[in-house]
Amino acid sequence: MKKHVPALLGTSLIVAFCVIWLKRFFDITSWSVNYELITNNVFCFIYLVWQIFELRVSLREKADKYADYGTRELYGASQSATILLALWFASPEKRPLALLISSGFLLLAGIFVRAWAIRTLGQYYSHSVRTLHGHKIIDTGPYHFLRHPAYCGMLLAHAGVVAFFFSIPALIAYVFGLVLTVVLRILVEERMLIKLDGYADFALSRKRLVPKIW
Repeated sequence: MKKHVPALLGTSLIVAFCVIWLKRFFDITSWSVNYELITNNVFCFIYLVWQIFELRVSLREKADKYADYGTRELYGASQSATILLALWFASPEKRPLALLISSGFLLLAGIFVRAWAIRTLGQYYSHSVRTLHGHKIIDTGPYHFLRHPAYCGMLLAHAGVVAFFFSIPALIAYVFGLVLTVVLRILVEERMLIKLDGYADFALSRKRLVPKIW
């Protein structure tokens, strides 16, 4: 049952996201602002496609041992809270097209970094903190620069979400939910990773999330 949790969380997020997106679509059409309608729907479509990709990753979960200590559920809940609150409380005021486009690029940059990290790890990537038989350290691709580029991509993408659909509830969910949960999850994950041969040396040569900072 435990291995199905990421898939259940991902499916729930997609369903809730689509419901709120549909509501927002009809709200926007009543404004009669063409660029708002187009950019909102393009942004939401990109986010939906990304989450479907993430769901496919969850469906292939395999592990010898899990060591999440509840952080997986917190992580999923904080991600869901950030996007759903952002959509629900999005300001009806018109925003500059340049802001909408730059927020969209931030979303795409985050998705790219995360997808690159997932592809680089291959079979070793998981939405769960777990070990596989013969687990080894990967130091190529984005892992040449950071220890946890997939989490970095997640935070970048959702920074774009908060900027695009700005509201105080979404900002609070992002800063005090997603960011803090990612930090906690990294610390839990590294308790397991430090036991792998070579991880200590790997960790000494690169930061976790932000180059030269942390």
